[in-house]
Order: sequence, then structure tokens, then C-alpha cells
Amino acid sequence: EVLSGNKVVEVRARGIHKGARVDRVIRECSKQLPDGRAIDFVLCVGDDKTDEDMFTRLSSAATGTLASTLRNIVTCTIGVKPDTEARYFLASQGEVPSLVGMLADLSRV
Repeated sequence: EVLSGNKVVEVRARGIHKGARVDRVIRECSKQLPDGRAIDFVLCVGDDKTDEDMFTRLSSAATGTLASTLRNIVTCTIGVKPDTEARYFLASQGEVPSLVGMLADLSRV
């Protein structure tokens, strides 16, 4: 499977994509938590079409089999895109550090 993105061409085996990797990362992180605890927060930021599998997977995770594993999910794409599964937009990659800083400040409240 070949997917063109922002200054990238991704060649991948069918079924192997960033969404599948998200599932694996969540499962591995969940194993590190005490029984019954959920992952408190997930921030996923991407800038092109090759990131859409992550956004789609995380969007469906809130109601699917991972719902009990995840509490707060924020998906964010760089630039306004009409056909994205990301919930939020940033104007540029340069805004990512500020977003992370604001989120860190909120976590201390």
C-alpha cells in the first residue's frame, strides 16, 4: 500500500499503519499500570494524511474496546483540514511546545 503525505511517501504492508501501532502502544502502557487503572491522558499530534489512521483509531477508542483503558484523548492536526478525524487544529508545528506547556500547567491545578 502506498500513501502520499506532506513531503513523504509511505509504503507499508496492508494492515500495518500508525493506527495499529497506537493499539500496541496503548496495550503496552496499560500493562505498566496497576490493575483497573486507565491511561489518564493521550495527546496525538500529526501533520499529514499518514497520521489519519492514528486519529481514526483514537477517535473510535473512546467508545470501543479501549474505552476502559483511556480517559482523555486529544487528537490534533497541524493546519485546518476538512477531511480529518483529528478533533483539534494547530496553525503550525511551532505551536506544539506551547500546547504541551499549557497542558502541563493544567495538570498541576
